[in-house]
Amino acid sequence: MNFDFYKYIFYLPSSIFVILGCILLIIPLPPTDSISKFSNSLKLLSIAYFSLAIYCLTASMIEPQLLSPNFLFIASLQMNFLTYAHLNVINPTIINVKYTLKKTIPICILFLLYLIVRLFVGNTIIDNIGQLFPWSENCLWITDKGINFEVLLRVLWFFYYIGAIIYFFYHVRKEYHDYTKRLDDFSSESPQINFRMINISFFIITFISFISICISCSIDFKFRLICNIVMLVSYCLVGFIYIQFPKNYLVISEAIPNPNKDNTEIKPDLSEDKLDLKWNCWKENIIQQNWYKENGITLNQIAQLLGTNRTELSYAINQFERKNFNTYINSLRIEEAKKLMKESNIPISEICIQLGYSDPANFSRRFKEQEGISPLAWRKNSQ
Repeated sequence: MNFDFYKYIFYLPSSIFVILGCILLIIPLPPTDSISKFSNSLKLLSIAYFSLAIYCLTASMIEPQLLSPNFLFIASLQMNFLTYAHLNVINPTIINVKYTLKKTIPICILFLLYLIVRLFVGNTIIDNIGQLFPWSENCLWITDKGINFEVLLRVLWFFYYIGAIIYFFYHVRKEYHDYTKRLDDFSSESPQINFRMINISFFIITFISFISICISCSIDFKFRLICNIVMLVSYCLVGFIYIQFPKNYLVISEAIPNPNKDNTEIKPDLSEDKLDLKWNCWKENIIQQNWYKENGITLNQIAQLLGTNRTELSYAINQFERKNFNTYINSLRIEEAKKLMKESNIPISEICIQLGYSDPANFSRRFKEQEGISPLAWRKNSQ
């Protein structure tokens, strides 16, 4: 394939990435403290798109090669910035200057070291991936003359990139798991549906990272073209998810740690007996006022209605009910659902809505978790 044609196909994605980066910077956001944390993620994401646009332009001027150090350098930075953007949404206390430098400096040192070695050794053309295996007769980095450090650095960088992908995947999944725990102690109907798109977005980023591995291991024009098209579509999906996400972020932002505050839970300054009396009064109000039936009711909202604070209410529920907020509210809803199913002919779908569930499937799942059978089977058995 003519290289002149190959380089022109990079101009379109470069333009698209610049446009996406600009959109992410100018998205109108509500003037709240919580949304400022999400704004930082948008900035990190825009930096990733701008750097990708620069790479597309430079790639159009360079003949494609196996384990291209330029490609690995940009791919490593891309993975870092895109992962930072996701981590900042889940737990902004992690992302700071120290953390960013700690993860970025090794990449820059590796690239600088490669440039120095290349000045002395030159650039080695790798015709096929088999030339990188030590047992190959045509191995390029272990030769009769000794070790070719230019090729060796490219191989080491390739494996560093794979290791970094695995590390960041584990790191983000762990933070996401911790986030879901915090969310269960915040909302009656875990708004993970609102957050699911960011989770999907991260899986797309991981997918892009592995596509990058495939691109770095091939110089076949058609294969690289297909991979680049898949990457372009994937990057556009990630950008679209973040553009649409601010309105959902406001719903869950209070369950996300604030980097400007001490996020350690503080035990209420009350004796157990006094707090027990308070909790009995609060519990009565929650049930009599039917607050637990309100769709999307949160810990903060009930705390305000009771004239207390989130920490005190959360501690009381955990201490005296031995449940988190989410489980406690759902247990009240399910007990009410059993009563309605037994004493009336109201359709289960209508009961679901009356009890504050926006998703019937979520109601069925919660009911089965508590009772061991589906709502429909329970109703049949109770009659």
